[in-house]
Amino acid sequence: MYLLWYFAPLTILLVQTGAQIQRKDVDSLSDLELLNLKRALRDVTEDTTSKGYAAIAAYHGYPAQCRENGQDVACCRHGSAVFPQWHKLFVVQMEQALREKGLTIGVPYWDWTKPITKLPELFAERTFTDAGEAKLNPWHQGKINLEPVVKQTSRDLDERLFEKDLSKDTRSKLFEQVLNALEYPNYCQFEVQFEIAHNAIHYLVGGKQLYSMSLLEFAAYDPIFFSYHSNVDRIYAVYEALYGPEGRAPGYECEQNCEVCDVKGFQENLEPFNRATNPFPITREHSTALSASNRTVFGYEYDSLSLGGLNVDNIKQVLKERRSKDRAFASFRLYGIKMSANIKVMVCSPSTVQRQGRTCEFAGEFFILGGSIEMSWAFTRPYFHEITDTVLKMGLRLTDNYHVYAEVYNIFGIRIPDDVLPAPSVAYRPGDDRPDAPTARKPDENTQGRGLATFRKDIDRLTDEEVDRLRKAMETVQQKPRPYSYQDIAEMHGDPAKCPNPKANERYSCCVHGMPNFPHWHRLYVIQLEDALRIEGQSIGVPYWDWTKPGTLIPEVARNKTYFDPKTSTARSNPFFDAEIQFLNMSMRSSRDVLEDLTQVPQLTGNTELMDAVLLALEQDNFCDFEIQFEVAHNLIHGLVGGNSSYSMSTLAYSAFDPIFFLHHSFVDKIWSVWTSLQQLRGKPYKAHCAQSYIYDPLKPFAFSPPYNPNERTSAASVPTNIYDHEVNLGYKYDTLDFAGMSLEELEIYLNKNLIGKPRVFVGILLLGIRKSAVANIYITKPGSEKKKAGRLMLLGGPAEMPWRFDRLYRLDITKTINELGLKWDDSYDVTMEMNEFDGTPVDISVFPKLEVIYKAPGRESSRANA
Repeated sequence: MYLLWYFAPLTILLVQTGAQIQRKDVDSLSDLELLNLKRALRDVTEDTTSKGYAAIAAYHGYPAQCRENGQDVACCRHGSAVFPQWHKLFVVQMEQALREKGLTIGVPYWDWTKPITKLPELFAERTFTDAGEAKLNPWHQGKINLEPVVKQTSRDLDERLFEKDLSKDTRSKLFEQVLNALEYPNYCQFEVQFEIAHNAIHYLVGGKQLYSMSLLEFAAYDPIFFSYHSNVDRIYAVYEALYGPEGRAPGYECEQNCEVCDVKGFQENLEPFNRATNPFPITREHSTALSASNRTVFGYEYDSLSLGGLNVDNIKQVLKERRSKDRAFASFRLYGIKMSANIKVMVCSPSTVQRQGRTCEFAGEFFILGGSIEMSWAFTRPYFHEITDTVLKMGLRLTDNYHVYAEVYNIFGIRIPDDVLPAPSVAYRPGDDRPDAPTARKPDENTQGRGLATFRKDIDRLTDEEVDRLRKAMETVQQKPRPYSYQDIAEMHGDPAKCPNPKANERYSCCVHGMPNFPHWHRLYVIQLEDALRIEGQSIGVPYWDWTKPGTLIPEVARNKTYFDPKTSTARSNPFFDAEIQFLNMSMRSSRDVLEDLTQVPQLTGNTELMDAVLLALEQDNFCDFEIQFEVAHNLIHGLVGGNSSYSMSTLAYSAFDPIFFLHHSFVDKIWSVWTSLQQLRGKPYKAHCAQSYIYDPLKPFAFSPPYNPNERTSAASVPTNIYDHEVNLGYKYDTLDFAGMSLEELEIYLNKNLIGKPRVFVGILLLGIRKSAVANIYITKPGSEKKKAGRLMLLGGPAEMPWRFDRLYRLDITKTINELGLKWDDSYDVTMEMNEFDGTPVDISVFPKLEVIYKAPGRESSRANA
């Protein structure tokens, strides 16, 4: 059902647009329709007013008519959720101009989902006959006024456009990309796949020509652009037919099991259509992406919604079959690189570590459309390029150890540095979200026989004797000489940097942050200390500090500088209070600046900030979604404990020197274990399939030989493919997997009732490494009111951190603040972010893509909706 608040009444529609017109397949047009198209476009081309071709084409690229960060940029929207709506308006703009010249049909669509053997006649013929005279065909070539010269558009048809010898049951690569997009009910994930699929025609038609479809600046000057984009809009109409009734498409009412992404982006005016200089009222008055989502207000319809010979029902069945199969993808984090590019995807078997000598196979390609004046953009979801067939042809299983890499070429076929984009990774997708094999939940005989530390207990439940033994063991570990000392363990995390290897000229910290193997790395790291304590007689594992409890404080075992030794009746230095940082050679010790709001007491009907952050992570049913929420939630404790202290938990470089780090991370690991168990309860996969190639990468420094890592257990597990079942594979278990006093079954009921079952509003932030720690505050400003804080997040970083960039949004729940301000999710309000280092120094946030407001209706969207 369409939302009543933004669709124009039918009477107004008829006044503005006249009768409904039909957009037809260009290959089905009659001779008269073809002639009328050529006449109408000729007249539009000769029109030098704002209704002429040159003025309309300029909306897209050259000359730049929009402003961004003080620079002139092209107005066309790419890499954005509103890409379909902006280009819908653009085609309508040309359609209105053609109608004013007498055209009685809509802009015809070139259905490039069918196998292409040649360009349609409308675009291919250089001339046409009109009233017995030969005329230049205006659909064949356009003009670009570059003052003082005028250039002609050109085409360099790539042989990859024409797929020969396709069997009856084989679909073209272009159609496969479209189907790949249509698989995703979630609109914003669909848009990523859809836009990349659309880029192919730009590249393959324009080829190596400068003034062509290949470049964002000049693409719209080739008249084929509009027929091509008429079909792009038609594919979007198919998406609406598939998912609109479920409330997933923009403009449809989202009531259950769906979400509305980029709420604010859809409320913004799309330039330059909103300007008074726009001569066509229909696009000017419907210039928001939300309003433009409804094609009926523009007075056109398509003669067919069939793609590649399949109607909508056929497509539904094909998509269902595709989702049922095990598949593999190369996952990309894409953003604007100020040029068009051809990305060739390679799959490599693990015959050697280095790329040279590996067995690598070409696994397809995709394209980016860009240019020097493009508006900055970054996708807020990953792009998935399917590699299933290539992997299987190489004799590999989809779950095997193989990697992907990308070769990047410009339009002239010249290879440019691959690192212009982040390296891709492998994402394995079990058919129909088939669950993983259950964990054993108890140590096997071999584990028990090795006498490994078995139980990790809540720090608040330790007996006095257990606390005393724990302190004595830690004191001994801190006093041991290298290479088995606490210093060696602490240095594994941050400074002094030891990766990619301790002798490299340029090194970075080995700890993994901002990547999907963050949980795996830190699981091994806690074991590193646990084993050191066990050697000194500690019989239990590293206890965990449950900081989600109301009124949490620094645990008593780590709170004070000294403690009373009951055996000697003397005061002793508390080894859990701090530790030396010996490599600084300054008698420096770790420190804390505990912030007051570490200790939070919730309202009667609410939770603490820390609890809410963890619950939001536990709610996720896809590992990569969970990992991002989980990691950013974990950052809060680093910031709240370390504060503005230089050698503290709030710094990546020194955080592990504070012994409380390990009590914190023992609980972080428990949260992961709880989520793993919840996934099994849900009948969902719990392994990191979405980041498969990360799990086959050896984790350093655990993979290093002695003396850098003398621990055989973490060394053996440094390729962390089998550490999900920590009871069997790593020999430890938790005293309980209850969370907040709830069993797993009760917790799942709570999540469904109190989170998933309610409408919520989130702000989404695409986070990346900034080489410093910081706290980001999110504010909501209601028109005419002061800004109100809606929440915060923290980043843990430092100068030596590994480069990182999440491939999807971190979500912060702002529902409470929206409600307190008396707002609805789709009302007018601003959402802003301010970021500062812990000493108050402002952080430049321009490196982060714009914030995204997301409305989530009650119910759980399928994990396939987000992949």
